[in-house]
Amino acid sequence: MVSTSIIERLAFLVSFILWGVVASPRGIIVGDWRNLEVSREIIFQPSTVKVTVNVELDCSMCTGPMGYTFLKLPNQPLGHHKVSFFQGLGYVSVVENESGKSLVVEDFGLFGEDRYLKVTLPEAMNKASLNVDMVFGRMYRPLPEEILELEVQKVEYVDAVYWPSPYPTLKESTTIRLMSEEKIERVLPEGSAKVKGKSITYGPYNDIKPYEGLPDLIHVHVSHPFPLPYFAKSSRVVEVSHWGSVSVTGQFELVNEAARLGGEFSRIPFSIDKENPYKVKSCVNEIEAILPRSVRNINYRDAIGNVSCSVVMRGRDGMVIARFPMLGGWKDEFEFSYALPSKTALKVSSSDSHQYVLNVAFNQPFVRVFAQEQVLEVVLPAGATGIRINSPAGLGTFEYIPEGRYSWLDFTTPRRLVRIVSSGLIVPERDALNTKIQIAYHMPTGLGILDKPALLVVYVFALFLAYIVFNRLSLRIVTGKAEASKIDSRAWDFSVSLKVADLFEDLCHVNEKVLKVAKGPVHKLDKAILAQTAAAESLCSKMRLVMGMDPSPVHGSRRYVKVVELGSSEGRYSNTELAKRVVATCEEYAASARALSRSLSKTAISENDAKKYNIVMAEEKSAASKYSDVEELCVNLIQKMEEESRASSARMGYGAGEDKTTDAVGESKKKK
Repeated sequence: MVSTSIIERLAFLVSFILWGVVASPRGIIVGDWRNLEVSREIIFQPSTVKVTVNVELDCSMCTGPMGYTFLKLPNQPLGHHKVSFFQGLGYVSVVENESGKSLVVEDFGLFGEDRYLKVTLPEAMNKASLNVDMVFGRMYRPLPEEILELEVQKVEYVDAVYWPSPYPTLKESTTIRLMSEEKIERVLPEGSAKVKGKSITYGPYNDIKPYEGLPDLIHVHVSHPFPLPYFAKSSRVVEVSHWGSVSVTGQFELVNEAARLGGEFSRIPFSIDKENPYKVKSCVNEIEAILPRSVRNINYRDAIGNVSCSVVMRGRDGMVIARFPMLGGWKDEFEFSYALPSKTALKVSSSDSHQYVLNVAFNQPFVRVFAQEQVLEVVLPAGATGIRINSPAGLGTFEYIPEGRYSWLDFTTPRRLVRIVSSGLIVPERDALNTKIQIAYHMPTGLGILDKPALLVVYVFALFLAYIVFNRLSLRIVTGKAEASKIDSRAWDFSVSLKVADLFEDLCHVNEKVLKVAKGPVHKLDKAILAQTAAAESLCSKMRLVMGMDPSPVHGSRRYVKVVELGSSEGRYSNTELAKRVVATCEEYAASARALSRSLSKTAISENDAKKYNIVMAEEKSAASKYSDVEELCVNLIQKMEEESRASSARMGYGAGEDKTTDAVGESKKKK
């Protein structure tokens, strides 16, 4: 029994080795691949670094073909950099050269000081030719860290001499390509670097063992006249509505990692618009966003408010210009939002009319800027079930958190929330609108989707119903119907008296116009004005009599009015302030009319001057028309006051003898 168990264990170990896998001391199982040839190209870009690796893999040492392979990235910062290559990895793509197929790349985990990425091959192979494209952010370190405002920035790039790979490499070479604006300051190690123009070549190197990428480093120190922006945090909320549009609201924290300002700040370099020889080249003035053609309601705001200096042109990139220039070490927080029509972002399944598929861009719209942390929240309509998420192909470092959130008109059922978190993201410009995330969900059938419109209709109906009810309610504190009737009567009297006062004021303005035009005696006008004056004086006396206001003797140039309260033996009306206003207005008109009459009688005008004569006659006709309106309102007011006076006398117990004054006024009005 013992010998049999030993034989079984040895057979399992031999088969394990023959199948070409070895358990490394670092805790990860890798295949027995060999890198026949590795060609690495490092391309400097304004704020990112692109690394393209062509690798020829061979599995001839294996007893069978392999269906996967591994890539390795250092998880520790190199040199004095703040971030590692894995932390700065924003994009990775692996293509099989022979078939041209894109392969699936997954984060396999951290083992020791390295991070492994698993690449799944289209099928089990003995040989493979792969093209690996990677884009890294935050790979430049300003050196020196502080510069003057107009000084040219210099940066340092640090990388491993050998491409980090878990497999042995037979032959390898590395080429670094600079931009035309950059100038080489220093290259280390000096002996192995070949500098030619804007390119630096290392190698070729032969027989490189695995795990030898960290000891020897490449240091490239160049002038870099570009800003180094990145998003410390990018948070976007996509809210789906079947009744309107899909709204996208993003909160961004933009940081310029360029060399900090070491001296004084001056606005002069930013105040010159054209042909400015003093440009601050390490300053972030604007960033570009790529948006779908169907977007609308674009809004760009910061902590102060709306920023109106941004530019959006259909068919081209949208340009977001910050409120202030961002020098090295500065940051800005802003909000960028827009809306998409539901028909472009939301599709209905052909097999099921209640199955919807949402397609939204996974990356933030500023594609040339690296995002250290990105949070994408998708708020689905209330009642959505059967949610399925299809993330874009690539590095799978996403986290799905199903939650609920209440929004507009959500009272019973919350909206479904899907949060997708990723660390390190940048999408090439060519794939900006193609890298999308798909979320499929099912909506209820029948009248389930009509609950919110029905609730809105009920709310509007209840609002109008409440208005009708409150409009018919009386919130006044009264003791009986008699007092309520008295309050209503006073309110009506007050409104009519205000109208009378306004019309009398208009008459005064008309009389002033007549006075300015007239330049001689016009006897026809004198008669009309005298008639108006007499009618006004008669009206004033009637109103005084009805309101219980008796004129006192004149002292000097002032007339004193004695006001008698309702209920006394001398008066019939209690609203003394109203009575004062009406009587004073009538007296003002009478005085104005008398003054006009005296002025016209003293001036001289020839009746042959037909033009001026016609003007005066037109103005007088307008005055007479307005006076007729005033007189009619005053008569109505007097009639109502008489009725109120009689009713009040009956309630207060006045005799017939006490109402003689009111009856006399009624007779006078009927005669008129």
